[in-house]
Amino acid sequence: MDCNYYRALFSAFVDDELDEQEARNFKAHILKCRDCGERFKAFRRAQDLLLLLERKEAPPQLWERIEEGITRKEEPAYTFFQMLGDPSEPLGRRRELALIRLPVYRTGISFG
Repeated sequence: MDCNYYRALFSAFVDDELDEQEARNFKAHILKCRDCGERFKAFRRAQDLLLLLERKEAPPQLWERIEEGITRKEEPAYTFFQMLGDPSEPLGRRRELALIRLPVYRTGISFG
């Protein structure tokens, strides 16, 4: 197993989600590999600092806004070449069409 495999297990190990064999292998690797050991210590320090932060309650309408954003149909966006239009049309006309189509917005979720 490589270091990336064990680094991906940091959270699972801390949350006691590994089976006995995986946990033993994880501990052995952390003790043997200096780099992973240091990274795991930093991970634990960061977690400890996060626990000191005050928990905030999410606004009641948050899930509604998320679901609304997910189910909202996205407006079709034009590619650069679609905005330029049909190359057989005169350039002036294509430029006008491109300007009419600008700006192109995509729908997204905003929490602001």
